[in-house]
Amino acid sequence: RVIIDYYLQWIDSFIFLTKYMAERINVGNRPWIVIEGVVNSKELKIKQKSNVKRDDKKVILYTGTLNKVYGILELLKAFKLIEDPSIYLWICGAGEAQLEVEKYANINSRVTRDCAVKLQHEADLLINPRNSEGEYTKYSFPSKIMEYMISGTPTLIYRLPGIPDEYYDFLFTIEGDSPEDIASRICQIFNYSTEEL
Repeated sequence: RVIIDYYLQWIDSFIFLTKYMAERINVGNRPWIVIEGVVNSKELKIKQKSNVKRDDKKVILYTGTLNKVYGILELLKAFKLIEDPSIYLWICGAGEAQLEVEKYANINSRVTRDCAVKLQHEADLLINPRNSEGEYTKYSFPSKIMEYMISGTPTLIYRLPGIPDEYYDFLFTIEGDSPEDIASRICQIFNYSTEEL
């Protein structure tokens, strides 16, 4: 920390992922701006849903690191509570919880572990189960949110302090921290009309 503090005195302006980083760094009177992320506008595609349903499946997709701190195990527990056989969970990623995810996929045929960005366009709901537990959530803006939003697929997340309020006009949120809360919100969203989604 001493070395970082030494070099910070020579910085004349800052670009942060969240507003909380300005407090943490103690920028004083030096100018700063928040840029949550960068996307390639050429990748922006308006999602066109086909009128033909694929076997009446409703697909939830998680893409990202499979670490316990990001809520992947809570997502699996929540999915176990969803009794609707038409709802499937696709998981893409690697990490410390990968073996547990694979075990779960082996015993539940509605869970698939696969990897492809194109799945974000094919899914019916994208999810980020990272909750606001831990101070680090004030200093991060998950890049996955940008990827999810650019796909045009409805997205479900927890309210995180590092995500500015204006984003929540375009995202579904989970209230409560239990797997039951996640499962309940998923089922509620799948009851919305196509127009609402």
